[in-house]
Amino acid sequence: MSYIKIITPDNTEIRFRPYISDAPQTCAVFLRSLPIAARAVQARFAGEEIWIPEGPALSIPQENATIELKPGELGYAPPTPRNSVGRSIAIVYGEAKLSDCVNVFAVVFDEDLDKLKQLGERIWLGGACTLQLQAAD
Repeated sequence: MSYIKIITPDNTEIRFRPYISDAPQTCAVFLRSLPIAARAVQARFAGEEIWIPEGPALSIPQENATIELKPGELGYAPPTPRNSVGRSIAIVYGEAKLSDCVNVFAVVFDEDLDKLKQLGERIWLGGACTLQLQAAD
């Protein structure tokens, strides 16, 4: 089964398991769009969220959408019906409540949650960085 991995600037790999049954279209289209390099920042108001404001432009419907992601979940905001947050990617590493719905389509592997939290704190305290998102088997 394919999964998503994020590679940080220090070459740490953080793996995410797709929610194939809950968000099948988002998973399929997002995985096909990889690899991408994207600038990640700390979300301003959402809480413990790494935010990628300019993700890929994917043509997908809203599915498995919410503003309340669990720690470790990965979300994508489809360009429509969105406006200001469309195409963004949300990576929640702790407690967060987003300003708009995203399609929740993956969750971090249990053993990688601490690495995700460390990345989130590094971005929060140290500023933006570029992350590599890739598909892996």
